[in-house]
Amino acid sequence: MPSSLPPLPPHPPAPLLLLTGNRVPSGAPAPGVAATAAQLAATGVHTLDDLRRFLDSRLHTTGLVAAAVAAAAAGDTIALGDLDVVASSRLPSPAARQASRRLGRQLLRVAATAWPSPVYRRLSRLPHHAVALGLVARVAGLQPLDAAVAAAYGAVRDPAGAAVQLPGFDALAVHAVLTGLAPRIDQVAAAAAAAAEQGRIPVPSASLVELAADDRAAPKVRPHVAAPPVSPAPRNRSDARQHLGTVS
Repeated sequence: MPSSLPPLPPHPPAPLLLLTGNRVPSGAPAPGVAATAAQLAATGVHTLDDLRRFLDSRLHTTGLVAAAVAAAAAGDTIALGDLDVVASSRLPSPAARQASRRLGRQLLRVAATAWPSPVYRRLSRLPHHAVALGLVARVAGLQPLDAAVAAAYGAVRDPAGAAVQLPGFDALAVHAVLTGLAPRIDQVAAAAAAAAEQGRIPVPSASLVELAADDRAAPKVRPHVAAPPVSPAPRNRSDARQHLGTVS
């Protein structure tokens, strides 16, 4: 009797599961869960439908670019130095660029223990996360498409997790939203890997969302209030009597 179940897709390689685990830094640029939750609230995410639209938009913009950069690094179709420049040009926000390099450095620290290799010396001291992710994926024995999947998933993983911190969001419902995006993650990863194989990196970018990171990263400066003028101290008894007369 034939089964009514759909055919099973090829299982993902074990290193891909490890590379997308919670202990490995993802490419989400916001500095921490609280900041990511604040970003979601600032962009009008108040319902599950809002969250679904936000994640889908991020997947097809920031996620697409990161996936293509990671695939190019894994497939060695674009020089790593050129990829670093391209990644910077796709991140218009200085705060986002700084966060990407910080996450790239953190990823290399994890990779130096989990997947040690002298190949990492080809990278700068502070590589962009997507560039580092692609090279680590190659060292781990993964294909460019695997690197693209990891980058695309990372672009939505942390924002989805941060949404649980917002009022009215249930953890299981949020996870269901993320699960529903799985086919789109595969589609974006496939498109990104195909572009990277041709030596191309897509241009779309969520500029307004990324530029909002600058406002959160900017130090809060308290307004300066001028102090009232202070009378000079009296130099002798005569001046002291005159001084007391002026303040009484």
